[in-house]
Parts: sequence; structure tokens; C-alpha cells
Amino acid sequence: MKNYSMIGLMLLQCFGCGVKEVSTVGEHIPVSATEEAQTEKTHEGDYLGAIAKADKYARGTIEMAPIRQAIVSFQTLEGRFPRDLAELVSKEFLAQAPVPPHGRKFLYDSEKGQISMIPAPTSP
Repeated sequence: MKNYSMIGLMLLQCFGCGVKEVSTVGEHIPVSATEEAQTEKTHEGDYLGAIAKADKYARGTIEMAPIRQAIVSFQTLEGRFPRDLAELVSKEFLAQAPVPPHGRKFLYDSEKGQISMIPAPTSP
């Protein structure tokens, strides 16, 4: 029996078990320095894109804060939400009509008194 075990071990040592190294699930192992650099660049692009998106969202929130405050004040004093944003100006809750950032527009829901910012439609 010892002889068969020794022969098995020798064959296993000579030919290997045939199992190759396996990466963990979802792990990608770059095969070259170029691919590694491309992978790093992709992650950097994702990060910068996320920062730009967060910045855009934050700026929109800041730009809408005075409008939201005016809507709340209007509703408190008038007992209803303004029909449109122009009514906030005419009743002097805002000094001037709000102007959204370039490429965006305000969307106001007069039933709920909610304002949001959406992409402006592009003209062909």
C-alpha cells in the first residue's frame, strides 16, 4: 500500500493537480501594465464623475433654498401654495424671478408646493 501512495505522490508532483490559481469572485487581475493603467484611469474617471455630479446636485440644492423658503412663507401667510413662481415675486416673497443654472430648469408643483430642478430640453 505504501508503494502505491508513493507512486501517487510522485505522479502528482511531476504533473501537478491541474488546478490553476483562481481569483476571487468579481476580482479582475490585469494582465499587463497598460491594462492596469487603464483600469486605474477608469476608476479615476468614475470618481471625478461622481464628484461633478455631487457638486451639481449641491449647487442646485443651494440655489433652490431661498425659493423653498419663499414657498413656505407664502403658504404660511396665504394658507395655500403659490400658483407659480411668478406669484412669489408679485407678492414680494422673492425680489426677482429665480433663474436656474445653465442647462437646467425649475419644475414647480403648485398642488404640493414642491420645486425641483430638471435638465432643460435641448433644441435641435
